[in-house]
Amino acid sequence: MTPAENILSTIEAALLSAGLSASVERDRTTPFQIDELPGVVIKPKHEESVPWGNRNLRSTLIVEIEVNVRGAVPSTLADPITEKIDAALIANQSLAGLIAKLFRSGKEWEFSDSDGTGVKLVITYQIHHIEPA
Repeated sequence: MTPAENILSTIEAALLSAGLSASVERDRTTPFQIDELPGVVIKPKHEESVPWGNRNLRSTLIVEIEVNVRGAVPSTLADPITEKIDAALIANQSLAGLIAKLFRSGKEWEFSDSDGTGVKLVITYQIHHIEPA
């Protein structure tokens, strides 16, 4: 398993055990049905590596976590889920053992109006890790 896949699997496990009151999936590309919401999707976006020391690479993995909700004020519904996601990632000891640093680098809200007001809140995380070259 590559370091990136190991990190993504650990993120998934952390979110599945975080009590999010939402389904958690990896790499979903199909829209959620109303009865599947709220839903969380973990997607790798980009990874870059640079030499680090004699035999290592310092890699930055960009991960997007989507929070999909629908309701009267969807951004308010998404907020407690995002707080639990942040807390789960920061507190997870398995993830801490794999990475050098993790921080949230942004959020983007994408509103929709089909089947009631909804939002896909995309949270972007930068994850720095060291791996053998």
